[in-house]
Amino acid sequence: MKFLWIWCFGLLCAYAAKAQVPQLEGCVYTVETLNTPDGFPFVAVKDVTGNGRGGQVRFRTGSPGWIYKWMHEGVEYASGTYAADSSSFVFPLQGNGVYSVVAEKEGEEPEASGDFRIFYVHVPEFELSVVEETKYDCEGIKLRIDGFQPAYYLYGEDVRYYGAHSVEYLLSTRKEPIISPDYWRDGMEIYQTVDDRDARYTLTVTDKFGFAWTSSEAEYVSVIPKAKMSFKLLNTVKVDGYGEDMGQAPLEVEFTDESVNAQSYVWYLYKDTIDLKEKLPNLEDSLMDNQLRYAPDFTYTYEHPGLYGVRLKVINTAGVNHCWDTTELKNIKVIPSLVNVPNVFTPNGDGVNDIFRVQMLSVTSFHAVIINRWGRKVYEWTDPEGGWDGRINGTYASPGTYYYIVTARGLEKNNPPKYVKKGALLLVR
Repeated sequence: MKFLWIWCFGLLCAYAAKAQVPQLEGCVYTVETLNTPDGFPFVAVKDVTGNGRGGQVRFRTGSPGWIYKWMHEGVEYASGTYAADSSSFVFPLQGNGVYSVVAEKEGEEPEASGDFRIFYVHVPEFELSVVEETKYDCEGIKLRIDGFQPAYYLYGEDVRYYGAHSVEYLLSTRKEPIISPDYWRDGMEIYQTVDDRDARYTLTVTDKFGFAWTSSEAEYVSVIPKAKMSFKLLNTVKVDGYGEDMGQAPLEVEFTDESVNAQSYVWYLYKDTIDLKEKLPNLEDSLMDNQLRYAPDFTYTYEHPGLYGVRLKVINTAGVNHCWDTTELKNIKVIPSLVNVPNVFTPNGDGVNDIFRVQMLSVTSFHAVIINRWGRKVYEWTDPEGGWDGRINGTYASPGTYYYIVTARGLEKNNPPKYVKKGALLLVR
């Protein structure tokens, strides 16, 4: 058998030979070494359009001056006498069937290709869809193949040849195909895990001739929620030794839902960890105000210092399963009560340490008074944000030593501490 070169013009081809495998050009192909049922070398051509036409075959003799004839399904086609450069011959494919080529030259033995079969492989469009009953499942869905009709070559009265390869089923979300020795029956299903993202799937089936065919697209709209929350402390403080991201009581906190695929919300605002040390009889008793909260966003005020847990559960209400998800437990820190009194200030108008202020966190019922060295009260205030600017009745006080008395009560829920602090204060100008 002489070599054949097959040009497919946009088609893909695979070649299987009885004994000698010819060289192919212009094609992406696979080679089968198994004999076809009727013993002919078999060239399978991928036919995307389904019209069963296109492509050409080149037959080479290796020397000029030949007359070529070719046959298709018993019909002979003569191509006449070739000039001195006729070392090869090209003829167009006429469709499915058995072909052969003969080259004749005076004084030479004829050269022939022998019979070989061309088969245009075409698989009609087929569908991939999400199984209706699994659309609202919370872990995975099933994808069903419908309408896949594998191509086969029919020879004789009732003998079908499907090719010699295994069948591969590759879902677009996977790297490795499912391999089967034969085709699945129509309506077969593939399980696919899902998450909070919408997805589009296709299935590529590589048939027994080695050609890949891709299904229609199946669209999945996720019903899997992803719980996510944030909160903002509206009265934050930073104190050395106490860490960061905390506030003082009363602490107002804005809670915001940032979840995906959720229509229903359950907020768990847990009591101070001190209150939770003992086992509580039920969930409600472990919650602030003994209640759950259902708005996606809201504001809550923590009246007392402590460490409070918060968790959000979200639910997707589509379908009957009501898939849900929860956030990790996060903590809200309300700093314990604190009273710090400085012992020096410099009311000289330079903008630095010009006001004698008491640092107070998470306290209530504040009172402060300044006394001179003779025990006379020179200044008094009850506003925690207030302080002494170093004046007495509008006149600058003399530099020197003064004395303070500061009283306050902490906002702790259990046994709130009472602070009484006395000491000397140096006024420097």
